Amino acid sequence: MKRLLPAFIIYVALSIFIFGKLPQTFFQQDEWAILGNMIYADKAGISLFDRLFIYEQDTHLIPLSNAVTLALYRLFGITFAPWAVISILLHLVNAFLVLVLAEKLVRNRLVAFGAGVIFLVSSISHQAVTWLATTVGTAGSTLFFLLSLLTFATYLEEEKQRTWQLLLTAFFFLVSLGFKETSIFGFLLFPIWWMIIGGRKTFKKSIAPLMVFGCIAIGYFFMRIFFTAIAPPSVVLPELTQAPLEEYIVRAVAIPLRALAQSVFPLKFMLLFSRELIQLAYPQFFIGGAPDPYVVEGVAADIISLVVSIFVFLFCFVAAQIFISKKRSEGVRVITITLISIAASSLPFIAVPGKAGYNALLDGRHLYLTGIFSSILVATVLWGILLWIGKRRIAAAGILGLFLLAMSYHGLKIRRDIDYQVAIGGLRKSILNKVITLYPTLPKRVVFFVQSDAPYYGLPFEEPIIPFQSGFGQTLLVWYNAHEANLPACFFDKKYLYVLLSEDFKECKGQGFGYFRKKETFNQAIKIHAIKPEEVIAFRFTSSTNTLTDFTIQVRETLRQFGKL
Repeated sequence: MKRLLPAFIIYVALSIFIFGKLPQTFFQQDEWAILGNMIYADKAGISLFDRLFIYEQDTHLIPLSNAVTLALYRLFGITFAPWAVISILLHLVNAFLVLVLAEKLVRNRLVAFGAGVIFLVSSISHQAVTWLATTVGTAGSTLFFLLSLLTFATYLEEEKQRTWQLLLTAFFFLVSLGFKETSIFGFLLFPIWWMIIGGRKTFKKSIAPLMVFGCIAIGYFFMRIFFTAIAPPSVVLPELTQAPLEEYIVRAVAIPLRALAQSVFPLKFMLLFSRELIQLAYPQFFIGGAPDPYVVEGVAADIISLVVSIFVFLFCFVAAQIFISKKRSEGVRVITITLISIAASSLPFIAVPGKAGYNALLDGRHLYLTGIFSSILVATVLWGILLWIGKRRIAAAGILGLFLLAMSYHGLKIRRDIDYQVAIGGLRKSILNKVITLYPTLPKRVVFFVQSDAPYYGLPFEEPIIPFQSGFGQTLLVWYNAHEANLPACFFDKKYLYVLLSEDFKECKGQGFGYFRKKETFNQAIKIHAIKPEEVIAFRFTSSTNTLTDFTIQVRETLRQFGKL
């Protein structure tokens, strides 16, 4: 491992340069739901078994992700920075494992180093690292899937194949599934890898992998059935209904092409070309001088994905021909393996229910695991082009320059996104700190009335909110609970006040808590629940100056005089 130490040091330096400010950001959205669920489970006395396997699982079975999240919550609570450091470390380890896997497949240290760099700095899937609600499941699953691939590749390449390596592969794979089910395509991928790089096949060599992965598949299938049967029934929303069979057939072709294109081509440029396509070829879809966003992000994005995929296949074909001419069969093998792996990794998205299943643009964080294979593919294709260029130094320098330029774009894009989260996170922390500083102790019954003069996050102007991506009422509950407020479990049950536009008042265990942002709903609650003026805390957010103003005294006085606002 000493020979890999310089590469690891460079990876550490890159991680610090690109992600170094992440600990200065703050919880964004789903993290508040996770924290609220943790608080509820503690206060309600939910057993460890239920927390890991049943509570808030719906259709998921991710006990290891739940266990790690619980451990982090026990260690760090709502102190954000340690969560961010863990996220960076996970990504760093994954990038290093991509390097090790690439070297095992390509047998070229420089190419393997490049593959790891691509994975490390890619802005395409960086939300899997910078959005902490997704990190444990996504990065954790990817970590153990990489370990399973490495162990399996070692098993396949050795002349004397050892059963313990195959069993260790299976163990790592099961752990990966325990973090997130997106690695389930491994049941298909491992046999494909075995067929491509497994050497000469005999019945004796075939029976062990077939038995191990067959037993895992059967066991996992019945385990899913068991936990689905004992879990409480989940509410099936209309928007989560399944599509007809013929649509899944179309998805089976379209989604792998989308995954291939969108795992190597940044979303920003995908959308830019989609808009240009609409403007040039379909101007009838321009509304008020701007393209219809549904067409841009739907049909046009699919067309651009198809075009990009064709170019990727073309470059792969050219690189494969170069490898054949140079008698580098490992290059052809790696291109074949990675293309198949990218397609296989996209297959779980075919079964996504409801509206999300029709999205032409895949959410970047879902391509994090796919990034293993696209990173190795891109590095291998570049290697083939450099082999063709040979000793033409100027051309080789130009290719390497373009590579460095592309990596710089990705790294700086992540830094810019983190800088934005630092700013908005600082604002959110200042809002919460101001509220709890002015009102450190809550009355037994309390209603927060928080107005804003602007909408955020794509909401229409008639829905002004303060700049939080989830319901501010639930955020206040979590924040006050962390500062030793004695709030009952019922205030955290079923994600109370978590939905972005939520307004409500609830009483339980002799206490009451409510949150409102509209005068109409606030006045109704005052009347229905007989809220007293001294039970109201009121703030006003001004978007032009990003300031939160306390106007509790004015609101209380108005309520005393008129009984409403």
